[in-house]
This record gives sequence, structure tokens and C-alpha cells, in this order.
Amino acid sequence: MTPHLAASALSWAPRGGAPILHDVSFTVPRGQVLAICGANGAGKSTLLRVIYRHLRPDSGRVTLGGDDLWALSPRAAARRVAAVLQEQPTDFALTVREMVGLGRTPHRAGFAGAGARDAEVIAASLHRMDLVRFADKPFGTLSGGER
Repeated sequence: MTPHLAASALSWAPRGGAPILHDVSFTVPRGQVLAICGANGAGKSTLLRVIYRHLRPDSGRVTLGGDDLWALSPRAAARRVAAVLQEQPTDFALTVREMVGLGRTPHRAGFAGAGARDAEVIAASLHRMDLVRFADKPFGTLSGGER
């Protein structure tokens, strides 16, 4: 069975610097959760940045549903992977519902606005993640863990 999310022999180092990630591998079956724990500076955030395509690995690969994330176009990858960071530079005064709605952007054509299907997906996502009670709260009022 193909794991839903897999990292295989991931390595990454800043240009000219010592490796932060070296030969990291794991698999996560569909419906399972993986916790990434470690001391400050251990590479947890760097690993996440590689998984959500902010940093390209120096070696190895990340697959989602068997597809290499770096072989996908940026738009195709954005349709499948997103991140809400604990430390956002700004929340643009958006509500939680509006922040969740930003995840629909790569699914629209050009400058098309949100439609009925977007509203359905947003509502289902809020329900699935048990966020309905936060839907109309300003995103900036949430704690880091709630984000």
C-alpha cells in the first residue's frame, strides 16, 4: 500500500552551511497523524518547510499519494499542500473562515471569486477540523496552537 505522505532520504543545508536535515525518512498512512518532536534547532521547522515546498531538498524526495511533490507544477502542489504557520507576518484582519477560504485559491481559474462549491468545501473543512466555533473569529485573536 502506498503511504499517503512519505519522505525518503531527505537532506537539506543552507547554502555553504552545515546540513540541518540529513537522510530523513518516514511514511504516514492515510488517516494517520505524525508528530515531529525535538529540541530547538533540531530541524523540525526546516523539515516542514521541505514538506510544504518552501525549501527544495538537496537530496531525497517527498511524495503525497505516490506523487513526487517537486515533480508537480506549483499550482498542482498548492492544490494538495498548504500550511498555516503559527507566526504569521499578518492576518490581514481575516476571519478563520476567510483564512480557510484562502486554501481554495489554487482551485479557481484566474481572478474568479468564490462560488457555491468553495463555500461547501470551506464549511466541510471547518467541520472536519472542529473549527466551526472559530469560523467568524478574527484569525489574529487565536492562540498559536489554535492557528
